[in-house]
Amino acid sequence: MDFQGICDRLSAISAPGIVEVDIPREKDPEDKADKGRAGQSFLVVERERILEFLFACRDDKELGFEQLVDQFGTDPEKGGEHLWVHYELLSVANRQRLSIKCLVP
Repeated sequence: MDFQGICDRLSAISAPGIVEVDIPREKDPEDKADKGRAGQSFLVVERERILEFLFACRDDKELGFEQLVDQFGTDPEKGGEHLWVHYELLSVANRQRLSIKCLVP
């Protein structure tokens, strides 16, 4: 299952708290300020619903994300008021990873 398939499944099971799906993209040649975005795809989830969301990812038989392999924080704006908390999930059976972010004060 690819990232879009995971998103479709999360939508089908009404996984709680999904705010945004972020997929890497090329820069917009029409917009000089747009630099695009490299890296991997991830989901943004409401911090108040993160536990429910993680349980849904674990408990759904088709997704089967049984392991939290990494959790860390980053500062998106140096000296800003918020931090990103990143979660990396792994499904060994499906050989799939899922990246999730929450914005926290």
